[in-house]
Amino acid sequence: MAPEGLAWSRQVRPRRLLIRTEKDCRIGVARSLLWLQNVRTAMTSSLAFKPEKLWCSSDTSKDSFGWGRQEDSVRSGSLGLDAALGTGGLPTGRLVEIYGKYDTGKTTLALAATAQFQKKGQPTAYLDVEHKLSKAWAKTSGVNVDQTMFIRCGDAFEALRTVLTLVACGEFSLVVVDSLAALVLGSDIEQTGAKPSEQIESVLDRALPRIAAEASKSDTCVLLLNQVRTNYEELFGNPLTTPGGHVLRHACSIRIELARHLSIKRNSDTVLGQISRATITKNTLAPPWQSAKLPFTSRGLDECYEAALLGRENGIFCQTARGFEYAGTTLGKTELDVYDTLLHRPELTGQVLAAVRAQSPQSMLTPTT
Repeated sequence: MAPEGLAWSRQVRPRRLLIRTEKDCRIGVARSLLWLQNVRTAMTSSLAFKPEKLWCSSDTSKDSFGWGRQEDSVRSGSLGLDAALGTGGLPTGRLVEIYGKYDTGKTTLALAATAQFQKKGQPTAYLDVEHKLSKAWAKTSGVNVDQTMFIRCGDAFEALRTVLTLVACGEFSLVVVDSLAALVLGSDIEQTGAKPSEQIESVLDRALPRIAAEASKSDTCVLLLNQVRTNYEELFGNPLTTPGGHVLRHACSIRIELARHLSIKRNSDTVLGQISRATITKNTLAPPWQSAKLPFTSRGLDECYEAALLGRENGIFCQTARGFEYAGTTLGKTELDVYDTLLHRPELTGQVLAAVRAQSPQSMLTPTT
């Protein structure tokens, strides 16, 4: 005798019909379809919920789960990176990892993104796990240090607990962790005998899913900076890996790899900065493996130099015998001359970036917020 809640299980499946002709085949299919319809009717009438309510409760809708919702994004500070991401900027409610070797611009890119969030009037928080951040450099990168919460944590548990609290409260639109490779465990955990990398990966395995779930609910962008390490056990392929293991790779929706591309030199003795290449190695919101060039100078992520790069690469400038021209204005013969001209004429820089944004047919250059 089946329970009262499972009355649908008393539906008797039709006996198999000995198929000899095409007519017998049609009769067997009709009997099976009729049986399935009777089972569905019995389930709907006996169970306390409808099949449509398996995925959403009576007081919520599918949009509350993020299904069919357009991803909101805020500009990252680089027009080329916004186009490579395919979302017009850094998506909210997601985990984004930026990793690479030393001196590739990871912290400067995070500070530029923080400045863009502040321009939208959205509060930000910055966890300085490495204890190396300079507020003077943050001001140079455009960050309003008086409106940013800077936090320095001790061990990994305190840092991850702080991140979870900041994300769950819903008061911050951007939370930056600089960096995951600097997380250290307490003395009570270090005595277990396991490798430190395995211990950190075990801690992240428990913390990152909760942080990702809370970030999705509060629409908070969590920017995770990471370093690279050499895996000496790797005999074939790329020996470079990132701390955190596969747990971090699965939790992040976007992974951005930064690598040095070339140096910006005025002459053989004067170095103005460098150009790093950003490669989107993972992207669950748009096609991955797009790349962009990010110029870093003494002004941080330099918008003027990026305008010179994008204007030359996208054909915005007209190249003549006198050099590069734009709207009847001679900018210079070389890329550095164009940079110097745009540096002293900010309104011309805005016009060049607007022309690049208007020329591209991709709507990815326009953020939703």
